[in-house]
Amino acid sequence: MGISMIRPAYAGNAIRIYLSVPEGTERWRLLRRTDESFAGPEDPAAALVYDGDEEQWNILDDSILRNGVTYFYRLYLLKEGEWVEDDTASAESSFSAIDGGEDPQMFMRDRLDFGLNELVKAKKLTHRNGRIPVMIAPPTFDGTVFPVVVVQFSSGSSQEYSIGNDLGSALTKDGRQWQIDEGWLSKVQLTIAAWSMNPDERIQLRRAVEFIILSNLGIFERNGMTNLEIQQSDTEDYHSYNAPMYQSITTATCLSSRYVGHTEDRIKGISLEIDY
Repeated sequence: MGISMIRPAYAGNAIRIYLSVPEGTERWRLLRRTDESFAGPEDPAAALVYDGDEEQWNILDDSILRNGVTYFYRLYLLKEGEWVEDDTASAESSFSAIDGGEDPQMFMRDRLDFGLNELVKAKKLTHRNGRIPVMIAPPTFDGTVFPVVVVQFSSGSSQEYSIGNDLGSALTKDGRQWQIDEGWLSKVQLTIAAWSMNPDERIQLRRAVEFIILSNLGIFERNGMTNLEIQQSDTEDYHSYNAPMYQSITTATCLSSRYVGHTEDRIKGISLEIDY
């Protein structure tokens, strides 16, 4: 009974307290200090985290906590009109979230970069500099040697959720902790534009982009990009630049796992008491 566990929230500046209030408790209070010098249930120097009679199994304290500071919590129980001091526990507030998952734009850029330049080596595509640049923003006309390929992030929205936002867990390499991932599947749209000054070369680039995406389907899925679909179209611009510009536009849509990871200590033993 009382405070069973206390741990910092992985987002930082917050602590979660797990507790169980004994039967017969009329009211209970949870106080917080930065030391253990509690002066009773009315302590004026303590922060009041909770005061009431509701049944709760955990409380999230996110009120003006600073990371790197150890906070002490004490539970007080009101029984038969008198306050009784119960458990005291402490934890240090800290930020421990781990950024998880590949960024779809950057991963697509890298896979196209690898694939296109293997095709250049095989002389199925050409570039004056011996390498087709794969960029994340449109090129400037002056000083750019075409063709180039541009991968841009068009949109993203949370699409599918799991129970508790749980996307999976696994033991860390040392076997001492669990890494738990929480988040959702996001619907992501990428725009891949192949820029060329030659309409025949544009056709080659369009087919090359499709070929590379097809050859990477398993790799995309392994890195959290699933249900990949593409649409392709061609366009021309005869007015914006000093020479005609030909583009092949590939719109790639996929579900991408977007999550934040954090670690939890592994439970090594459970104590169970049975009352007959």
